Amino acid sequence: MDEYDVFLDTKSRLMTLHAISEHALDTTQRNKQFVIITPNSLDSIHTTTYTRIHHLKPPERKSAKGLQQQTIA
Repeated sequence: MDEYDVFLDTKSRLMTLHAISEHALDTTQRNKQFVIITPNSLDSIHTTTYTRIHHLKPPERKSAKGLQQQTIA
């Protein structure tokens, strides 16, 4: 799921994150992988053998002058 929570308030966000976590950690889901992308904090998620959080570095933001194109290498 990509940014499922950007328009949710705090309470709804926590409830949704809890429901997704419970579903993903259910024993019937053991052979499946879930990828959840969010710009928000995941402090309420506890990592386990089955749960990992990968933080990406923020993108570099350079001020562009004139017409320029940035290439990601």
